[in-house]
Amino acid sequence: MAEAGDEIEIDCPKCGSRQKAIVLSKVEKGQRAVMEVKCTKCNVVGRIIKIGELGVEIMDFPPDEGS
Repeated sequence: MAEAGDEIEIDCPKCGSRQKAIVLSKVEKGQRAVMEVKCTKCNVVGRIIKIGELGVEIMDFPPDEGS
């Protein structure tokens, strides 16, 4: 799994496509991990929450302004 400073690919909700992102920070506990990431194209910052035992990945990004 990626560590802080690594570059990963995400489905950016703001760009609407697959983009590269930089992992800003990561907290891991057991089979769960929370990563704060920043899209390299639009610079939006959000969180990716991975729950290993369930195989679930949750993306938490701020809503678009004006929504």
